[in-house]
Amino acid sequence: MPRPKNLNEEKLFDMIKEYIMPDLEKSEQFDSHDCTSRLYKMLIELKCRSEHYDELLIEKKKYFALLRSPQKNVRYVCSTPNGVYAFNLRSLPEPQWRVQDCKKTTEFSDGLLYVPKVVGFFHINDAIEISDWFE
Repeated sequence: MPRPKNLNEEKLFDMIKEYIMPDLEKSEQFDSHDCTSRLYKMLIELKCRSEHYDELLIEKKKYFALLRSPQKNVRYVCSTPNGVYAFNLRSLPEPQWRVQDCKKTTEFSDGLLYVPKVVGFFHINDAIEISDWFE
């Protein structure tokens, strides 16, 4: 199967709902996560990257907001042109944090403004690669 290309979070959500979790529901706009599955008792944050990286970035504030959830299953799902990677945040060690200049936002008009953010990285070897499930 060809790898999913040019994904955005809405398309990624639709693919996961169609092929993996039919009960997937979108979260409210300002929740700490993007979607939930009651069947799998799972909270999911989605990210789509236009370039492939072997180490995928997560913001420290997002990481801790996700882990504050009482849900046992918390996933960070990130797509790149090479695949879709699902990280189980509760089973991985906390990333090493560092300050890095990042886009202030990716969806709004100030996306060209860079600001320092505290970020960590997860290596794709620590993820389940789920692209093959999208058939």
